[in-house]
Amino acid sequence: MYIDFDNMPDTSRLWIYMANRRLTDDEKEKTEKRLQAFIDTWQVHNEDLKASFLIKYKQFIIILVDENYREISGCAIDKSVHLLQALEKELDIEFLNKLIVSFWEDDRIKTVGIKEFIDLCQKEIVHKDTIIFDNTIKTKAELAKYWQWYAIGCWTHKLLKFKHPPKIDFYSPKSSDN
Repeated sequence: MYIDFDNMPDTSRLWIYMANRRLTDDEKEKTEKRLQAFIDTWQVHNEDLKASFLIKYKQFIIILVDENYREISGCAIDKSVHLLQALEKELDIEFLNKLIVSFWEDDRIKTVGIKEFIDLCQKEIVHKDTIIFDNTIKTKAELAKYWQWYAIGCWTHKLLKFKHPPKIDFYSPKSSDN
């Protein structure tokens, strides 16, 4: 059953699916309708899940499940992935490609393949203060605190080039209110 995103508990489990490009307005509307219909009827072992979704920046699909209400199973997760696979085909877009990275460049989101991202790190175009979208987070609470994070403070820190390697000290996250 669908629950408003803001009313989901901070402990809700989440999955972030990043598109390789921004959705058009029509694609966003179609995706929202499909996600709404899916979540309204999403079940685990014939029992309703309390779930929600959000499309952020027309590029990220965020799906939440309240596992305090009912734990999700692999089969139920697979059903959500099948929906995303269908949307990929319908919209000619990628949501499941784990070899792309998104980050803030000036006031826009830039999305590149991992090889290009590594090259940008080596050229110091992406640097320790670049804000990265860390789609590896697992809960709604982490979304607010850690989703948009300095490159030095998340998995990308290993790719950065330093003239003088710093002592790794995790920075405070940038607000995700953008």
